[in-house]
Amino acid sequence: MLNTRFSSALHTLLALLFDKNQAPLSSSNLARVLDTHPVVVRRLVADLRAAGFVESIRGAGGGIRPVDGLGDVTLGALARAVDFEPAFDLHEIAAHAPSPHVHIHAALAAARDRAHAALLAHLDQVTLGDLADSANLRTELAALLDKGLSNDDIRQAYRVAGAHLVPKVDR
Repeated sequence: MLNTRFSSALHTLLALLFDKNQAPLSSSNLARVLDTHPVVVRRLVADLRAAGFVESIRGAGGGIRPVDGLGDVTLGALARAVDFEPAFDLHEIAAHAPSPHVHIHAALAAARDRAHAALLAHLDQVTLGDLADSANLRTELAALLDKGLSNDDIRQAYRVAGAHLVPKVDR
């Protein structure tokens, strides 16, 4: 079974970063976006709250909202907060498996552990803010493509400034 806790947590935190009015988002609203049940979202939010990434607001109009500095959180920190799974799972081997198969399994486990460590090291270099900026640029680019502009038109007329596409100014 696929474990999507990391990607769901990431999507949740990015949704909070993208929310311009900073109103708390309900677990029901997030569940609709993530195509899951609100109880699943509430369990995930409990881990995010325990890690200090979000705060919960109770009562009417309540929900979750980001803490200050959420954009500086690394994807590695998030992965650890939601018990990110190793890079790949290992199959089970029989207790009575012959010696070469036991050692093959051990070699696979060592390779998996190295791959997982390398992945976490990379995720430690990427912040939620970096990912939000990338998603924002992709959103703006998609809007320009939807208006019928070609890639060449966009390259000639726009430049990247901060996390936005802005029109180039004729000199």
